[in-house]
Amino acid sequence: MSALDRYLVREFEPERDLEGAYKAFVDGFHHILWPIIDHADKSMVEDLILTAHKMGVTTYVAEADDEARGFLVGALPFETRDTIRQVRLLNSYLWRWFLGSCRGKATPFARAHVKRLLIGYSPFVYRHPMRPSTETLILTSQKDYRGVSAG
Repeated sequence: MSALDRYLVREFEPERDLEGAYKAFVDGFHHILWPIIDHADKSMVEDLILTAHKMGVTTYVAEADDEARGFLVGALPFETRDTIRQVRLLNSYLWRWFLGSCRGKATPFARAHVKRLLIGYSPFVYRHPMRPSTETLILTSQKDYRGVSAG
């Protein structure tokens, strides 16, 4: 049986898949986002996942054992209408983060990390080649569901 036989790829359903997507996010990004993951309420990371889902054109999950084990958020960032929508959603999320009005709370350490991330990634946003192509916003999976040959 191949690794692909174990997964069902389908559209993301927030009510059904958020817990699995959260686990995949933590497993995939803890090494670089640990200040946010460890020093903010879980709900703030879930809000980030939901914001990315809303920003993207489509979101898929890889389901195994009746749970989302990985997810992909696809975006079309260089179409004017989509870019405006994405910027509004991201600004809304960031204002809630910094004003503390998200569903949860974050320590000053976690807030400082978010600020540094924004500063660090801002050159990418402004210097990225403006071409009409599909981009991947987030792609990650739960560690136990990664395989050597399956990726």
